[in-house]
Amino acid sequence: MNDPALRDWHVGYQRLLDSPHDLRICGARVPETPEGALGSAAHRLLFEQYLNALTAASEVAMKWWDRMMAHQLKRINNRDRVLRDVWRMFPAGPASEPVLISTVRKFWLACDAINLECTPDERISPEVFLLGWPVRAGKQQSIRILTYMPYWPMGLDPDGNWI
Repeated sequence: MNDPALRDWHVGYQRLLDSPHDLRICGARVPETPEGALGSAAHRLLFEQYLNALTAASEVAMKWWDRMMAHQLKRINNRDRVLRDVWRMFPAGPASEPVLISTVRKFWLACDAINLECTPDERISPEVFLLGWPVRAGKQQSIRILTYMPYWPMGLDPDGNWI
């Protein structure tokens, strides 16, 4: 069996960047973010915090994933079967780890809150903040882990607010 971790991360990256735009029809606030947009000073401060949190959460996620794979391999001793079974249990791979998921949620909601307070030309779409900005900052390894998510762990309330 091929290890899903070896797939091209750009596929998941583009899927996650595009998917929030489908929710505009439901009233989701998804601002257009021009290439190279800097956002507000509050966005930039939050981004520094996000990079630190993302790095830490990615390390936790990879340690969790590696321990689980090693444990299953010791127990079953068949790499193909372990890969199949573990990816079937956790289709988002290491991005299934709760610390990583809560980090994504926390900073998505914080970016959205800043967007409500700043001018329209300073708004940064949360998916760009969470994915695009780290790639520009050279944090591809952490982003590779996020791109295993099949969708963002966010929802909308009846008024179109992110929850």
